[in-house]
Parts: sequence; structure tokens; C-alpha cells
Amino acid sequence: EPTPWPEPEPLPDFPLESLPTWAQAHAVAASDARQVPVDMCAMLAIGALAAAATGRANVWPADGWAEPVNLYLVVAMRSGAGKSPAEKAMAGWLRRWERERMAAMSKAHDEAQVLAKLADKKYRKAQDGGLMDGGDVLDLARAAQKARDEIPALPRLIIDDTTPEAVATLL
Repeated sequence: EPTPWPEPEPLPDFPLESLPTWAQAHAVAASDARQVPVDMCAMLAIGALAAAATGRANVWPADGWAEPVNLYLVVAMRSGAGKSPAEKAMAGWLRRWERERMAAMSKAHDEAQVLAKLADKKYRKAQDGGLMDGGDVLDLARAAQKARDEIPALPRLIIDDTTPEAVATLL
């Protein structure tokens, strides 16, 4: 006879008291309004606040070694469980900020990408043509790398509706 799986012990309640009172109230209100677990709303609040703080805090594991503080959270529930409405309630402000920043940076980002492609093309043409001496080709390689390095990164703080394989690539 197969042995049945043991019944799991109930999970402890989410420690809402660890959040600031305004975040607790918002998580509870969003949870009640959307009929979703309060822990999901609380986790989304923590994630949104952590994303807003990204790049503003460092931890020093040892002398001379600083690492930025990052927090990666995943809310995994079945389809139709109310994840999207809860996320909109808890992190909608962050999505709006992200869209505004991307719009503000898109022209500079696109221009830098074009310049990098042109520099790469010039380098490859010189390399394939062999018309230049080694120093000139090396200078063009450095210029192409510099142009790629100068492409400003678009702010990406929230990833949703993705597969585990795509998450690894995005991170």
C-alpha cells in the first residue's frame, strides 16, 4: 500500500506588522476590494518599494566590497486568481513611472543604438576589407565597444506574464 503524503502544516500568517502602517492599510484595503490574499498584496507592496529604492542602498559584506541591494519577488498563483488587478493596485504607480522614464529616454537610447550599429559596421568593413593597418582596426574596435557601452539602459523594474526561462534571460 502506498503511504499517503502527510498533511502539510498550515503556513503562518504574513507578518503585516513588519510593514509601515500606511502600507499595511493599503495592502488590506486592496486585498479586501479584490478578494485576493492579503499576503499577495503585501508582497507586491514590498516589491514595489524595493524597486523604487533600487540603486539607492548598498550593503558592505567586507571592507572595500559594496553590493547594491536588490530584491526579486515572484507572485505565482493560478490563472484568474486576481494577480493582475492586485498588482495594478499595489504597483500601478511604479509602472507609470517606468513608462514615463522609458518615454523620456527612448530618443537617446535609439540614437545611441544607431551610433553603435554604425561603429560596428565600420569596424567589420575595415576588418573584412583588410585595407587598414592593425592599429586603425583596433581603434575602430575600441570605438565600436565604446559606442555599445554608451547605450543608456532603459529602466525595467517590473516583469510580468513570463516563463521561467524568459525570467533568467531578462535578469
